[in-house]
Amino acid sequence: SSWCHHPSRQREEKTMAARAIDVIGMACQDPSCDFKPWKFQRRAPGDFDIQFEVTHCGVCHSDLHTAASHFEGLGVKAKYPCVVGHELSGIVTFAGAKVTKFKVGDQVGVGCMVDSCLQC
Repeated sequence: SSWCHHPSRQREEKTMAARAIDVIGMACQDPSCDFKPWKFQRRAPGDFDIQFEVTHCGVCHSDLHTAASHFEGLGVKAKYPCVVGHELSGIVTFAGAKVTKFKVGDQVGVGCMVDSCLQC
């Protein structure tokens, strides 16, 4: 199933489905926050995306509260397995054909809000 329901993104995802990327993240399986390596797949990068090797990742108190499902009282229940962390940095390993501001080898950083079509 698609992670985004915006029609233009779904068309792009269908053309990328055969190139999913195997990755490992630190995940917990329940609110105990016993983080362990977890293998999963990410969609392949598209024309407007970059891919980068993560060299640093911030994990803050709100990430841990999310993983422990402490926000459930506010109507936000954690989904498991849960991989937290944001504010990533690393080195670009791929730049899509329509990317204009980054190239392979560039240092990049990603904040906590990224890749929103504002539709879902």
